[in-house]
Amino acid sequence: MSMKKYLFFLIALFLFTPALAKADVLINEVAWMGVSGANGQYGEWVELYNNGTTGVSLSGWTLAKAGGSKLIFTFSKTISAGGYLVVERTTASMPDALPSITDESGSFGNGGLSNIGEDLVLKDASGKVVDSLDFASGWPAGDNTTKETMQFVDGSWVSGEPTPDAANQGESNTDNNNNDTLHIAGSTLVNTNTQDVHPTILSPIVTKIITSQKAVTGIPTTFSEMTTGTKRETLDQGRWVWNFGDGTSREDIKDPGTFTHTFAYSGDYVVTLEYYETVFVGSLPDAVARTTVSVITPRVVISHISYDAKGGIELSNTSGIDMDISGWTIGSGQSSFVFPKNSIILKDKKITLAGRNLGIEIKPGQAVALLYPDTTIASVFPEQAKIAVAVTKPKIKAPVAVTDSPIKPEVLGDSVTNVVLAAAAMPTTPDVVVPQKESTTPAKPNDLLFTGGLIALVAGGIGTSLWLRRKKSMETSLADEFLIVE
Repeated sequence: MSMKKYLFFLIALFLFTPALAKADVLINEVAWMGVSGANGQYGEWVELYNNGTTGVSLSGWTLAKAGGSKLIFTFSKTISAGGYLVVERTTASMPDALPSITDESGSFGNGGLSNIGEDLVLKDASGKVVDSLDFASGWPAGDNTTKETMQFVDGSWVSGEPTPDAANQGESNTDNNNNDTLHIAGSTLVNTNTQDVHPTILSPIVTKIITSQKAVTGIPTTFSEMTTGTKRETLDQGRWVWNFGDGTSREDIKDPGTFTHTFAYSGDYVVTLEYYETVFVGSLPDAVARTTVSVITPRVVISHISYDAKGGIELSNTSGIDMDISGWTIGSGQSSFVFPKNSIILKDKKITLAGRNLGIEIKPGQAVALLYPDTTIASVFPEQAKIAVAVTKPKIKAPVAVTDSPIKPEVLGDSVTNVVLAAAAMPTTPDVVVPQKESTTPAKPNDLLFTGGLIALVAGGIGTSLWLRRKKSMETSLADEFLIVE
């Protein structure tokens, strides 16, 4: 088989292979209304279902609301293959809503579940979104009066008698009445058979953008997606088309996982995601998601330095939001420190670091600089210091010259091993000593002009002499080889 035919075969095989679905732990039943009886409104519970063939440890998994920003519960047990696990809310007025269930229980954080609706997110121990229910605008099923729960049955959310830790018994329409009709409302199909007390809502393909609503210029922002099919199975093949609203986009032909995008300027950017079940260009998207990311310019500065034994370094955050400075670098002279993961400064707050504990030696007169993860300068103390930053690795092609204005260093690798800060002379402080090659006093302009002219004159004389000598040699050679006949 020729190479062209082989490549064509592989492409055709990919294009016509249906999307694969992964087994997942799903949110299967939600008692957002609580249970019957006194103080029953506090007896909320949520049931998970494992549709896989192996058990799954839920240790470190979390259930949150408000799109994942407000924690409700952290799991600790294991859910068996094809099994169920119920987590119930406990309060002083409702200590045990389900006496016969002993799976997981505890106080639900952030006020539990609202009767109006919630945007629930289930994450695994690594923080990856496993399942989500975006019903912030209203629960699609369940009844606060009858205490029927919201259950997932045959690809639909229906109301039914509570079935904790067991298969759902939600209502479904089996009547063959010819008057049944389906009306399309947005992307949701609603069965309007008058025989049904509760309408059956068919789940469409859904894609969601998972990211922070706030970002910072020059700092990578993490993005990922979650796309589910009609049975709420996770889809990991198809075509995902991203538009970040700043003129850039990307396209993936399989689940892109987690990636980052960096916004260059501040502003409010509309990020969109389109999902296509097939990779054919020109087809209509099967699901669309949209979110807005507000990007600000970070304002974290070195506000004070204590030239004492501890070497106090004060950082002030005036950005208006909590700032994560993970990966930023602070340094002085030949010493530097890279902030570890989850280094956060609260908005409009200050923190003071002990330079001695960070391995940074601070001497009077030396500049101290704070660098972004890409090694560009965020702040310098004192502000009037004129500095140059050299990012060095074990092998350096050429030294970075000290100039009168800040320069952007060349990054020679993935990590910064040494940050060299050189401060120019200031009226009130001595210069910072920076190792560099010895140099002589620069020559004056008139001296340079005279020297250049002299060199040119000497070179011209030598050249003329060599030309005359060559010409005489050629004439002698010609005389020896030819006889002149008169």
